[in-house]
Amino acid sequence: MTATTQEPDLRIAGFALWVDARTAPESDDYWDGNWLQVRASYEASDSSVRAAGALIHASELATLVAGCRKLLAGEAAEAGLYCSAPNLKLELWSAPGGAVVGKLRITPDHQAELHDYGFATDAAGIEALVAACVRVLDRFPLRGKR
Repeated sequence: MTATTQEPDLRIAGFALWVDARTAPESDDYWDGNWLQVRASYEASDSSVRAAGALIHASELATLVAGCRKLLAGEAAEAGLYCSAPNLKLELWSAPGGAVVGKLRITPDHQAELHDYGFATDAAGIEALVAACVRVLDRFPLRGKR
């Protein structure tokens, strides 16, 4: 993955995600037409991991948005980006005092390595994540019927 000076499309804690394109821009099919080419990274004080490729289906971002909205409204205790591709997974849980605890799993090669990062955020961080996901979905709206 090449370095970039472009701002990520979304960021939470040390996680950054750039959404570059649809994998199959010509497809209107629900499954094939909604895969997104992304670059993902997590930067911590003493480590960093990057992964890239068709890692996220647009429906997975929509599910994250719905889950985060329920988390913020107190209607759910957890939300997540549960990707079909094994390279990326973001989980969020409500914690006492309005805090949100998160875990990001990221790997460029799921057969050879695995990296988990924990972090804490608050409602403002989740609201920013929702807004960023909505902007991505505005650029890459869901195609086809499920």
